[in-house]
Amino acid sequence: MINVRVSPVVAIALWCAVASAADPPLRMGTVVPDGTSWARELKAFAREVEEGSHVKVKFYWGGITGDDAEAIRRIRRGQLDGAAGAATCSELAPSLKATRLQGIFPTRDDHERLVHQLPHLEEEFRKQGFVVLGIVSLGPSVLFSRTPVTSWDQIKRLRLWRWDIDPVAWQHDRLMGLTIVPTSVENASAAFDGGKVDGFVALAASALAFQWHSRAPYILPLEFDYLNACLVLSLSAWDALSIETQRTVRAAGAKLERRMELVGRESDRTVLQAFVGHTVRSTTVPAATREAFVKAAHDTRARAEGDGQVPGDAVQWILQHLGAPH
Repeated sequence: MINVRVSPVVAIALWCAVASAADPPLRMGTVVPDGTSWARELKAFAREVEEGSHVKVKFYWGGITGDDAEAIRRIRRGQLDGAAGAATCSELAPSLKATRLQGIFPTRDDHERLVHQLPHLEEEFRKQGFVVLGIVSLGPSVLFSRTPVTSWDQIKRLRLWRWDIDPVAWQHDRLMGLTIVPTSVENASAAFDGGKVDGFVALAASALAFQWHSRAPYILPLEFDYLNACLVLSLSAWDALSIETQRTVRAAGAKLERRMELVGRESDRTVLQAFVGHTVRSTTVPAATREAFVKAAHDTRARAEGDGQVPGDAVQWILQHLGAPH
């Protein structure tokens, strides 16, 4: 037998090489722009995973890997390991489509409470080949417009941008009599600048991140719906992790959930309060406008659930737990 002496420096280098080979980085796609509060929290998640394990997390910011739908396709092709997104959460877990119906949640607190309790979400993600590490309520979609509007009739005369890969929401809007121009996030500003749309139905945080509030500075804080985001990892990438690393990732995901919901509330405060009087103008929602919106949403809900697109049992579960009339 030949004894080979290995210096400590060489031993460490060999160990690092083995560790690196055993633990490749988790590649995560997202449309979140770098430098935003959302990116800050995702980076905190990555640090917690890296500090608790030897696994690095690399985010590809600003949609450079494509929109939410393209990121999922890249994961299925093995080009990414996971994604942080919003619109495709409900494609992977169909029960979440029920939360995209207009006017279904009376308050933000109701949405945050119930979206985490919807039955069978973990199983639905797994059936699609994913592990869900966190589901987050990002807050309400409100109206940003070029000119001030207050009445329901005025809203119906606007051409409004909505995210094209969130069909349950914008199709329900159309059933309610609104003129919706579904477009990608990447092309939203160009659609507004080119006069194709008069405003955005979007999160305050989205308007801040993509600078839509500077283009459409009039805000009507009528809560159309509440948007979810999710952080997912492919089952193949998940199964490749050690049990201890899985625990670390789970714990970091749970912390991310809580922080992101706080970020959503802070973004609302910033846009709807701190910017008001400076770069944006906020209008109080008249009672008649809110009543007209709620009635239109309620009257068209059954049609919006049609074609089996929105699971009826998930809608009924939400209504039962809200104590709302069916």
